[in-house]
Amino acid sequence: MKDRPALAEPAVTLVSHASVLIEAGETVIWCDPWLGGKVFADSWALVDPPAAVDKAMAESTHIWISHEHPDHFHLQTLRDLPDEVKQRVTLLFQDDGLPKMPDAFRRLGFPNIQLMPHRKIVQVGDVGAYCYQQGLMNSALAVRHGNTTVININDCELTALDSKLILDDLGSVDLTLNQFSLAGYNGSNDPETWSTAFAAGVIE
Repeated sequence: MKDRPALAEPAVTLVSHASVLIEAGETVIWCDPWLGGKVFADSWALVDPPAAVDKAMAESTHIWISHEHPDHFHLQTLRDLPDEVKQRVTLLFQDDGLPKMPDAFRRLGFPNIQLMPHRKIVQVGDVGAYCYQQGLMNSALAVRHGNTTVININDCELTALDSKLILDDLGSVDLTLNQFSLAGYNGSNDPETWSTAFAAGVIE
């Protein structure tokens, strides 16, 4: 990893789709890497080429995989990462009590794995990190450094109770990363009105 100055406050860089870099202190967490190719029976692809790839490759200290769906756990991207990156980073995943995903990460060549407990702030590099497991698969990641907290909600569909529990645990959140995916969309006679209402509901 090339030398980089420690950041006093967290910074976020969009790479592609759900993939972002969260930088805080000396820690750089690359979330859900997806650099190319198609998923879901070749029906999904990146709209724009990924950005900041050289930065992600050179500076990442951790990789966080939010859940098993292939636009987040992108096998080809993880398989193709250079061995130097795989040996350097620590792979973060929710502790769901199952060996399946840690075993998969090891088969992909990642020897360093840190399982994240539900609703606990733990040390990750030189920052505090927090995982909130939602439903049967999804998870959110919060990163705290200094007085600033960033949370990547990702595909979690948080209820009012979920949100209250997270705020009870974290106290406050300064930046929220959310998504407006229509992956569960079943069709509509008026998609423009439906999608506008859907987005308003997510914001609410």
